[in-house]
Amino acid sequence: MESKWKKFKKWYSRSIEKHGFLLILIFIGLLIAIYYLLRILGLYKYFGGFDDIDKQNFVNIGLFFGILFTFWEAYKFRLETKINDEKPVLALFVRPNYEGAFEDFIIENENVDERAINVKNMGKGVAFELNVKTDKDNVIVDMYEEKIIDSNGQEHSIRLVNKDEEYNMVKMSDLDNMILFLECKSVSGRKYCYKYRIVNVEKYLVEYLGEIKDF
Repeated sequence: MESKWKKFKKWYSRSIEKHGFLLILIFIGLLIAIYYLLRILGLYKYFGGFDDIDKQNFVNIGLFFGILFTFWEAYKFRLETKINDEKPVLALFVRPNYEGAFEDFIIENENVDERAINVKNMGKGVAFELNVKTDKDNVIVDMYEEKIIDSNGQEHSIRLVNKDEEYNMVKMSDLDNMILFLECKSVSGRKYCYKYRIVNVEKYLVEYLGEIKDF
């Protein structure tokens, strides 16, 4: 369980990252609003009364905020483009054994052909620090063919083992309906997590359950 302080820091850092420029605009707007409110109320002789305010000032303020809004929209577009260009998108596949595959990753079964569980990066950015988790406490991934996956279309195998069975590979029949979480980082350190369900290993069926935003 994360502490409230850690949750607050995570929320604060994400807010600054996503809305930092907007917060600056709001702060500037508040300062300008306070300035003209003091002038209108005549609280300070230095500012004078309402009659001293030139209407052109309001036009200038509108123009100023219009320019800032344009810059804000351009900044958001640039940020979103950068994130999309760096974002890795991980996909899970069940594949038949292919020639030259490492034996450590092959799932054997007496009744059907051999299978392999593969991960592929379908995004634009490189996936760093690949980490695959399951919904089973006794099933873990103890070996990766690669932990850094480029966006070149190649698939890389993972090995699922059962901790309760001396870390032997999970049986093919036990993989059906298992949930897998594919975690990774982008080049800028943003974290991503994709959720999949292995529907049927024998028929190569995998279901995509969506991207996990907060994990």
